[in-house]
Amino acid sequence: MGTVSADIPDLKGNWTEEKLVGVMHNKDFFNSTSELDHWVISSQEENIILGINYFTDGAEIIEEPIAGVISPDGKTVSIADASGGMYTAYLTDDETLIIQYVNTGDKKGESNYAFAFEQVLKKAE
Repeated sequence: MGTVSADIPDLKGNWTEEKLVGVMHNKDFFNSTSELDHWVISSQEENIILGINYFTDGAEIIEEPIAGVISPDGKTVSIADASGGMYTAYLTDDETLIIQYVNTGDKKGESNYAFAFEQVLKKAE
């Protein structure tokens, strides 16, 4: 994998978290920006991407595989993670992805959470 046409943005690389804000189902707002949270898009074939979402859960770093598809206009990416989470990402410029995520609460009983957040990622040099 590795072919990207001129009209499709090349998203391969490391994306570091600049901002994360959200709200839990119990109405508690949070801002949990962490320098440990980041995404690595390891491969891209045309408009299909694969990678890992690294995020902290307490003291533990979780590695969740992701796969996505870039829209025909090259500005929006629909992404699914290995546990069924769905993200919409907006490429605002060559260096910035704004990720929006809504956890539907399917795992609320098991994990005791449901939430929505917005995450800003910057492409690392």
